Amino acid sequence: MGNSSPDLVQRGLALHKAGHTEGAAALYEQALTIDPTSFDALQFLALIRFRSGQVDVGIRLFERALAIAPRHASTLNNYGNALLAAGRWANAVVAYRSAIEVSTKSPPVIFRNLGIALVESGSDEDAKRFFERAISGDPSDVEAINRLAGLAVKQRDWLRADTLYTQSLTLHPSLAVKLARLMARQNLTLWDEWDHEVAEVSSTEPADDEQVDPFKLMFIVDSPSVQRRYAEAFGRYGQRRAYVPETLRQPKEIRGAEKRISIGYLSFDIRRHPVAQLVAGVLENHDVTRFAVTVHALGPESDDPERVRIRNACERFELHAGRSEADSIKTIRQADHDILIDLMGYTRDAKPSILVARPAHIQVGWLGYPGTLGAGLLDALIADDYVIPGGSEADYSEEILRVADCYLPADRTRRVNPPRSRESYGFREQDVIVACFCQLQKITPKVFELWMQCLASTSNIVLWLFGVQAAAADRLRARVAQNGIAPDRLHFTDFVADHADHLARYAVADFAVDTYPYGSHTTAIDALWVGCPLIAFSGDGFASRVSGSVLRAAGVSELIAHSAEEYRDLIQKLAVDPVRRRYLREYLIRNRESCPLFDVRRFTRNYEQILLNLASRSHSGLQSSDNFRQPEPQADNAESHLSHTSGL
Repeated sequence: MGNSSPDLVQRGLALHKAGHTEGAAALYEQALTIDPTSFDALQFLALIRFRSGQVDVGIRLFERALAIAPRHASTLNNYGNALLAAGRWANAVVAYRSAIEVSTKSPPVIFRNLGIALVESGSDEDAKRFFERAISGDPSDVEAINRLAGLAVKQRDWLRADTLYTQSLTLHPSLAVKLARLMARQNLTLWDEWDHEVAEVSSTEPADDEQVDPFKLMFIVDSPSVQRRYAEAFGRYGQRRAYVPETLRQPKEIRGAEKRISIGYLSFDIRRHPVAQLVAGVLENHDVTRFAVTVHALGPESDDPERVRIRNACERFELHAGRSEADSIKTIRQADHDILIDLMGYTRDAKPSILVARPAHIQVGWLGYPGTLGAGLLDALIADDYVIPGGSEADYSEEILRVADCYLPADRTRRVNPPRSRESYGFREQDVIVACFCQLQKITPKVFELWMQCLASTSNIVLWLFGVQAAAADRLRARVAQNGIAPDRLHFTDFVADHADHLARYAVADFAVDTYPYGSHTTAIDALWVGCPLIAFSGDGFASRVSGSVLRAAGVSELIAHSAEEYRDLIQKLAVDPVRRRYLREYLIRNRESCPLFDVRRFTRNYEQILLNLASRSHSGLQSSDNFRQPEPQADNAESHLSHTSGL
């Protein structure tokens, strides 16, 4: 065979189809030295470079190819995939729309890809239409089905999510989808197979090629070792697929000690959100002579009071709305922080790919995620000696830095409106009102069974829960009735916009109960601030022990249970002891101005000492290595286009 550019491309194509990509790439490059305008050499080489992790190189080659043949649908689609991998959502949308426009019959995968880019761009409704078009064209497209289910979850359409996840599982068994469906069913209180499904999920090893969300696991499994196993797999998966711009791949150099320590806070939740409520007081109390504080707000613009308060408290407020992840990484890196404090972990809307790029000297997790991220994404985790007891460090990939008292900061700015009468909330004077104002997905059937035992043993207990969808409320009432308990002993309350009105409810409740294995965080602080006693169930995992740490810092450790039986017994004893309830309420209110829990200045000084020590060690050369792993691009269905040439 000859050495003309077309001949070299054909030889390269044969190797490419056989999976010998580097040999194929060498032939494509040779062809381009002969003819730099060879469309096929450009598009096929772009594909190889993109899929090998050289995303920027792939994008440039795709752009050269499209300058020659701007209406080539499969190249536009693959170009969109590369842009998507680079976090350039808006550009990816344009590329996919162009691919659809020039196609006489667009492959369904392009509709799915466009839907993904639209979700990332914040256009959920448009995305839904394109996922539905993708499924209409290819009913076996499980990724499109799962993406559509994910949108249903965001819209709290749990029944649709359950239906779609079930459809997906019939096509392709998946641990990630099983876990996602289990959480959807948790919100529907569809608990018939709960024990079996939880056991199956907790005993299964996540596959390397599957993204299994460890955050969801925390709501159903109280095992730090299992949680670490899932976190490590999730972190490694993210490392393989994360995009780090070429210009940012060089490791940062350790700089010398300076007068002030540069601290960056990274969060999507600088808005009306528990994380913002908790961190605001710390930012206001930072010692500005020793710390230069920047907040990197990843979420959309907002005028929520919490955001305004935080913006006013920090030295620099960096708004990342509308930026690509690459731009965010560049901005954080240019800020040259000594310490970057991640407030998100693997929660919804988190961007762990930013942590993969290691834009700061030291990376620390705090506040937003009660567990390990694994895979070396963080150097340290801020906790206390209750949420992570001594001896359990092996369950965390990070160094554990323990702050005194409680790792959750709480200030004294919470405003509480006067409560209404019991009757106006729908209660009788003789009712013992037991409140649990947690998300429904935190209420497991095991905890609900313990509550029912308490309802059965004490006739005047009523359970006060957050409002849920009608079908879920009906199932809970039916479950209560099946146990011989009057369904009207379950009361559901609606969301109120004014948090002070919500807090007023705790003045009406006789006491509160926590969930397990994912317990209360800010919700526990809210209850204690109003003087409402809270009974907690502390297990083994970080997420189950937070409310116990809060209770300890408030001076009421006797309200912590360490087993299901102890938890039930504490509820039953407090329900029949009005004198004890009154004493606890008076004690909490009397001591809230002096107990460690609500002393945010004391917390901040202790917390700052941890940061100063960490920065000092960093300047001395103790730093995690900046090893960037090559990202693995998203599946782009590219092999199906390998036989396409510019003449087709």
